[in-house]
Amino acid sequence: MPRGFQIPKRFLCSHLASIRVSDKVWPVLIEEIWREGAILECEEEIPQIEFAELDCGGPFFGDKLIFEGRLSRASEHEFGWRTEMTFSAGTLWSEKKFRPSHLLDPRKVKGPAKKQL
Repeated sequence: MPRGFQIPKRFLCSHLASIRVSDKVWPVLIEEIWREGAILECEEEIPQIEFAELDCGGPFFGDKLIFEGRLSRASEHEFGWRTEMTFSAGTLWSEKKFRPSHLLDPRKVKGPAKKQL
């Protein structure tokens, strides 16, 4: 790993959202999120494209809460498609800006307690 390189602080979550590419919209589930991007689950393949809008808004978050960015690294699996979105510099994510449903920091999860003999 190059000196000074930091692994992004990633969070697990489960938040319904929608992704818009041109005039087409897909429902997606945000599975992971970090400052520069997110992992999205969808039942259909979403084209890998340079500009897309991820709308995380809804009744609890206001009408719209948009992150813009590029879609890449799509892969098919048993239940649909997993796509990575890289956010543009103007719409980077922060927990203060948007807290997805069921947000979990995996670094804070502890393993099972050891049994005392």
